[in-house]
Amino acid sequence: MWRRIKAFSNLGTDIQVICWCSHTPKPEEVLEIRKYAKQVFFIKFPRTVGSFIRRIIDLLKYPLEVTSRIVRGKEFKLLLSDVAGFNPDVIFLDGIHGGEVANQLSQHLNLLLVIRSHNIEHLYYKRKLASAKGLNKLKRYLSLSNLETYETNLLKNSTLFYDISLDDLNFWRSQGLTNGRYLPPLIEFHEENREAISRDKLSTNPVYDIVFLGNLFSDNNVAGIIWFITQV
Repeated sequence: MWRRIKAFSNLGTDIQVICWCSHTPKPEEVLEIRKYAKQVFFIKFPRTVGSFIRRIIDLLKYPLEVTSRIVRGKEFKLLLSDVAGFNPDVIFLDGIHGGEVANQLSQHLNLLLVIRSHNIEHLYYKRKLASAKGLNKLKRYLSLSNLETYETNLLKNSTLFYDISLDDLNFWRSQGLTNGRYLPPLIEFHEENREAISRDKLSTNPVYDIVFLGNLFSDNNVAGIIWFITQV
């Protein structure tokens, strides 16, 4: 997500970032974001008894991760006013879990909704459910609940959605969705690394160093690392 924000900024695009956070960002974090975004709107994950009850009710309709990102009432009116004042041309949703807010903004302000899809989420969460254990089994079940319908409708009703792989794109086309496009992941190379990369390209025996960035408590991440170490 961060690379895409920087890429948009480098292309001269004015950006308003809307993001969820569990804590109040530090001043230096805000300054870093503002290097690339003209405006930033932070939405804190609610931690009240009322919000907990509201999430339980929302689970009847939405997947678990979506319920924590639904914005209502005064907070949504404030957000709507901020976005209207920014006057964007497009709502760009990175990942589907903030889709309820993105969809509401798109409808209220009559704006195009464009989505960057990270996975076929309902299939991805089915695999996560199959490998989960203990309490995580319940969490993954709630993550999967209503997810296929939610994801399909969100993508179908968007102006465009960009898939991370051709396999994902072909899957959605097989489901009748024709508004998808292929957009491969963006890789950012720092200037100081470019010379070394060029040397490796010219070498007959190039050397590749791999950095894994991710958690080690997700079963699928661990399985992926084991596969990479043993098979690649």
